[in-house]
Amino acid sequence: MKQPDIKNTGPEISQDCLTKEIPIQLSMAGYNAYYHHCNVYQGRSSYAVCQHTIDAVSEGRVQLRSECQNAVLNGTCPAIKMREQEREAGKALFFIDRRETLKKLGEQLATPSSTVRYGKRNGALSQPLPTRKVSDEEAREFAQNLKKKTAPAQKKADEPINAEIAGRSLLGDAIDNLMKETK
Repeated sequence: MKQPDIKNTGPEISQDCLTKEIPIQLSMAGYNAYYHHCNVYQGRSSYAVCQHTIDAVSEGRVQLRSECQNAVLNGTCPAIKMREQEREAGKALFFIDRRETLKKLGEQLATPSSTVRYGKRNGALSQPLPTRKVSDEEAREFAQNLKKKTAPAQKKADEPINAEIAGRSLLGDAIDNLMKETK
């Protein structure tokens, strides 16, 4: 089968989709991790969710984002154009397998941290801070200190309770005032 000429003027086509024959139906799969910027509601959107949204609007089911519903009905939803591109190509173009991504992430996290780069500082790639083994005793001490720092404040035993304030609530006071007004 001759590959169609894919002219992409919108979202970037997934690299996996350029090298593999992925069925169009997988674009709607829950494990499709392809996200694109949606100019309709000005945010990142899951392409799989967009596909389900298009179908829901087409079938007249209730929709959460009214701007999406309007864009689908008006034909201005970018995901409609993406879907058309996939149909012309005869395969998925906007698909990233979340399972594979998580597997690769797990492999990266299992490698020594010296190979991981975290970002740029002053034009040079920064290295992670060195790590060391923590003893069980240090871990217990850290946990105890953390509990102390995050524990709710305790009321002092000798501090008297103001009975007038303790027995009132704003809602209760409002109801009492309304009842007095209606008498």
